Amino acid sequence: LQAYVFEGNVFIKNVKSGVIKQITQSSATESKPQFLNDGNLAYRQGNIFFKVDLTTGLTREIANLKLADKPQGVKEPSTYIAK
Repeated sequence: LQAYVFEGNVFIKNVKSGVIKQITQSSATESKPQFLNDGNLAYRQGNIFFKVDLTTGLTREIANLKLADKPQGVKEPSTYIAK
């Protein structure tokens, strides 16, 4: 099998038979499809990673990256009224 992205959607192609199957169909842009060790397919949608069971077609979120600055913590009040 081969996996690729065309116009923002994920497809797989059976190399032997030449049959192409569309895995995703959404307005979001999917990218970086790759096969997992268990035979399923993973792909990325922004900072969210999804896994597709190729036998059932079930898709589930497996990771959601949150990128943010380190929290600043509690600061000492700077004005008389705030104190």
